[in-house]
Amino acid sequence: MQTLLVLVLVTQAASKGSAPVPEDLGVIAFYSVRDGNAEIYTVRPDGTELVRLTHAEADDRCPDISPDGRHIAFSSDRDGHSQLWVMDVDGGHQRRLTESEVADTHPEWSPDGRRIAFMSTLDGKGEICVLDVESGERERLTDNRWIDMRPVWSPDGHRLAFNSDRDGTLDLYTMAVDGGDVRRVTGGGEPNVFPEWSPDGRRLAYFRADLAEREAELRLIDVDGGHDRVLTRMEDRDEDPAWSPDGRRLVFQSERDGNFEIYVLDLETGTTRRITSSPAGDYWPDWGPSPSD
Repeated sequence: MQTLLVLVLVTQAASKGSAPVPEDLGVIAFYSVRDGNAEIYTVRPDGTELVRLTHAEADDRCPDISPDGRHIAFSSDRDGHSQLWVMDVDGGHQRRLTESEVADTHPEWSPDGRRIAFMSTLDGKGEICVLDVESGERERLTDNRWIDMRPVWSPDGHRLAFNSDRDGTLDLYTMAVDGGDVRRVTGGGEPNVFPEWSPDGRRLAYFRADLAEREAELRLIDVDGGHDRVLTRMEDRDEDPAWSPDGRRLVFQSERDGNFEIYVLDLETGTTRRITSSPAGDYWPDWGPSPSD
C-alpha cells in the first residue's frame, strides 16, 4: 500500500511539470537587482543554494563561468565605467582585468580558459576584442562603422559568434578568431540577438525580439543558418539563453510571470522550470560546470 501511494504521488508530480533538474549539473550564475543594485549570484540548476557573490556599491553584470567552473568573469562599473573583472566562483579574489578609457563588457571565456572575448565601446560603438587573461594584452577583431557585440566562442575555439547591425538590423554572425571569414547566420528584419553556441558546436541558441510589442522568443538555428526553429512563445518575453554543460537544457530570463526571473527549459520535453523568485528581477544567466580540481 505504501509503495502504491509513492507511485501515485510521483505520477502526480510528473504531470504538473518537468522533473527536478539533478543537482550535479553544475551551477548557474546571473545578476540581480534584488538588493538595490546589480550584483552577481549563483544558484543550483534546481533552484537551491542561492548565493550572493558581489557586494559593490556599483553595478556588477554579465557573469560568465570559466570552462573549469572555478572562476567567473563579469563587468563592473565600480571604478567609474564598465570594465572586465574576474573572481573565484565563490566570490573570492575579485580583481580587475581591463583598465581602458572606454566601456568593456559582455565577457566570454575561450574553451581553454586562457582568453576572454568581449565588447568594447571603441570609437563610441561596440567592437569585438579578445583579452589574454595572463598577460593582459588585448586584440581588436572588428573595426568598422557598425555595432558588433556579444561574442561567444565555438566549442573548438576556432570561431566566434556575435551580434552585428551591419546589414541594417541586429543579426547573428560568425567569424574566425582573427576577425576574418565573417558569415551571416540570420536575417528577416526582426532583431536576432545574443547567440550561444551549443556544446556540440552544431547550433546557436538565441532570441528574436519584437521591439514594438516588447516581446521575445527563444530559437535554435544551425550554425550554417539552416533549420531555424522556435522554442518558446513570443508573448512570454524569453531572452538571453545559455546552454547547460550537457547540451540538453537552456537557462534563460523571462518576464512570463510579471518580471524577469531565471528559468530552465528542457529541450527534449519542452517543459520549463522557474528557479528564481524576486520582485526586483534576475538577468543574464550563464550555466557552468561544477568546479574542477
